[in-house]
Amino acid sequence: MYVNEYSNIFGLNDTFMADINQRAETCGYTEFMNSSLQFPPTGSLSTAPDSRPEGCDVLDDIVTAAYYVNPCFSVYHITDFCPYLYDVLAFPSLNPGPINYFNRSDVQAALHVPPTDYSVCDEYDVLPLDSSPPSGLGPLPRVIEALNNTIIAHGMLDFILIANGTLATIQNMTWNGAQGFQTAPSSEKNFFVPYHAGLAEVAAGEATAPFVNDAGAGFLGTTHTERGLTFVTVDLAGHMIPYYSPGAAFRQLEFLLGMTSSLEEIGEYYYTRPDVHYYSGEYGDARGET
Repeated sequence: MYVNEYSNIFGLNDTFMADINQRAETCGYTEFMNSSLQFPPTGSLSTAPDSRPEGCDVLDDIVTAAYYVNPCFSVYHITDFCPYLYDVLAFPSLNPGPINYFNRSDVQAALHVPPTDYSVCDEYDVLPLDSSPPSGLGPLPRVIEALNNTIIAHGMLDFILIANGTLATIQNMTWNGAQGFQTAPSSEKNFFVPYHAGLAEVAAGEATAPFVNDAGAGFLGTTHTERGLTFVTVDLAGHMIPYYSPGAAFRQLEFLLGMTSSLEEIGEYYYTRPDVHYYSGEYGDARGET
């Protein structure tokens, strides 16, 4: 169970932890996840246990307990602690400050969008007429087969969507002639993000303000590729990987665009390579190989 793996962050007491683990066992969650995460899969997933019987709403109880321990707990990034950080995006922090950044007329003009009453997240269904099946049960396998270059990325500090749930969905999908991954993703960090200028200054306490070279580097998670699908985890990211780990997100974009052959490759960013030069065009500057 996720809360066991990150028990030092949740900080929940032993009595509560014993209770929810027992309920997870009784309600069938533990057996379901164990059977779902087989490599290669042994067949289609069974129907997920019902959370409606009394005592089986384990997730909501964990979140409620987490708020008692840490009033600034966030399901989007479990290492958030008080006080709430100022955030001009107004989400996911509950301290949005005096403005909503993307509602500024100058920002909307720079992004070439019409005047919009923008919010990061809405309480209502923004696609009320969408009756499509969940992507893993319909369109996603076809997308993988059409492109043979698809990435599913997951921040490990996300508690609203849990990485093992995503992996279980992958194991239930059939694409390019087989079901799921045939071998388990690496348990060792193998997703490498290049180092860049500015990191040494931070470590030495010599960074100047404002500090903008804030993309982490090194082995930041795991990556696994089979038959045109790559599954990536990012250890220090929450629900929105570019928000929490921009270097990891940028490296994934380079891989998606063919600028690096593997997310395990130890090297530099494509745009910093000496054999890559800038060129200017109608739509701005870009880089290409010499």
